[in-house]
Amino acid sequence: MPPLRTKKDINALKKGLKEGIIDFVTSDHTPIDIEEKRIEFDNAAYGTIGLENAFGVLNQLFDTETAVALLSKGRERFSLNTAPLEKGAVANLTLFDPESEYIYTKNDCHSTSKNSIFFGTKMKGKVYGIIANNQIIV
Repeated sequence: MPPLRTKKDINALKKGLKEGIIDFVTSDHTPIDIEEKRIEFDNAAYGTIGLENAFGVLNQLFDTETAVALLSKGRERFSLNTAPLEKGAVANLTLFDPESEYIYTKNDCHSTSKNSIFFGTKMKGKVYGIIANNQIIV
């Protein structure tokens, strides 16, 4: 997909999400070396880090339940198993505060890639850890 270049492109994506034309949101988790980004715009590699920001951005556009649903519907779409939430089951959870508001800065960035279009952007909702594979990572 070519990069988004205009506010019109971004508004079209928001509209598609709100109208249900776009089924879900995901991130490909592929950091891009800064050398591939700090060149002429037309020659730069596509993309920006998004995994760390997806919830904070979507949680501003939608209520928390919708933001979580958009980020987790991909499992259903591709017939991936979903861990059950029941007593005795192995936990597979994301820990977050849906009301936390902050400005995303380079200091918040944990990715090895430091190229984010979201630096300086107000976020609503902060992910602070996971419980997966019998580990708690905060």
